[in-house]
Amino acid sequence: MNTLIRTACFLLSALLALHLYSQETVPEKSQNIADIQEKAKNGDADALLQLGNAYFFGRSGVERDYTLACSYYRKSSKAGNKTATFNLGLCYDQGLGIGRDPFEAFKCYKEAAAAGLAQARYNLAVCLMTGYSSQEDTNRKYARDTGTAKELLEKLCQENFPPAFAKLAELYIEGTGFGKNEQQAFTLLEEGVSLGNSESMRMLADCYYGGVGCKKNDEKMIYWLGKAVDNGNPEASAKMAHFHETGLYVEKNIAKALGLYEKAALAGMEMAQVKMGDFHMKGEIVKHDFAEARKWYEKAAAKGNALAIFNLAIFAMEGFGEEKNDLKAAKYFLEAAKKDDPHAQFNLACFYYEGRGFGADKSAAFYWFKKAAEQGDAKAQRRLAECYIAGEGTPENMKLGVEWLTNAALNGDRESADILKSLK
Repeated sequence: MNTLIRTACFLLSALLALHLYSQETVPEKSQNIADIQEKAKNGDADALLQLGNAYFFGRSGVERDYTLACSYYRKSSKAGNKTATFNLGLCYDQGLGIGRDPFEAFKCYKEAAAAGLAQARYNLAVCLMTGYSSQEDTNRKYARDTGTAKELLEKLCQENFPPAFAKLAELYIEGTGFGKNEQQAFTLLEEGVSLGNSESMRMLADCYYGGVGCKKNDEKMIYWLGKAVDNGNPEASAKMAHFHETGLYVEKNIAKALGLYEKAALAGMEMAQVKMGDFHMKGEIVKHDFAEARKWYEKAAAKGNALAIFNLAIFAMEGFGEEKNDLKAAKYFLEAAKKDDPHAQFNLACFYYEGRGFGADKSAAFYWFKKAAEQGDAKAQRRLAECYIAGEGTPENMKLGVEWLTNAALNGDRESADILKSLK
């Protein structure tokens, strides 16, 4: 069974990661929090919004409390305040003060967008670029609609809304629905840069890296990536950290890499959070600390990061800084497996096969071995083949068993090659 903690790595991509934007609307300094609370008690929508913001940002003499912030946003939204509706959407989107729910976030963004809020229109466009369907409830879904997303973003660009330029450029790079146009994407990014947008800077660096809409130019790539870092772009910080960690394009500087990873992690970038967990697990650059590693993995796992969830499963399975708990590990493996992580699928299958965590279930073991095998995991391919040959969890099928053993052997699994020899 694969019991190793898996580490994060960063590859420079020409596509834009999703980032959300919010206006930090907070109570005026001249207003006393007690006055706001009094108005809020009387159902004043603006006061409820202000109180929600106070708790969201931990300002005006109150401590940060996302749960209370979310509660006040909901009350303000019900009273008709569309900015509160948008903020409630952010809470659902990020899982702040309430369980993460992309469908509810979409509904909030759509309602606030109808009222004309620029950031709501932007976030609505971001949602429509991907679509969503709940695994638990297929009724909670919205379709991908790049045409409407493009219209929303074009209008926002006309209004000089800075983030829209990078996101529209992403659509032109992908070319989904209306054709790829890398030159148009590059032009949009230059416009975004002129407005000081860090995402446009980061994507412009990606363009120079890959020759997208321009000629490849490593010097310009590093320049714009540095500009994006200076302007607080989390993904740019993580990518520059990767370069300093590996010595690609810049001097190798592990201490600098660590600082940049931490900066990106604190800004909420999940893969940077996984890297911080990795650093504390290895204990080579920072002190080895299971608790600190778990803290970072949990932050990324809360955003649904499969790698972080897998690592938490390993913590529970091996007892890293905690009591060994097969049931807890199995639940984590299942969560990561549902996100199509082949390593989690393989480990979950082993658990079902061995009767660990959820109990023995050869049919479930076969199912998850097959899922991992179909993604190219050589060990899973061998175990799947053994299930077919022995008729465990599935009807006996020597032909399919040999086919999967052959696939595993071609993928470098020596045990599969030995089994094939023994069958001849």
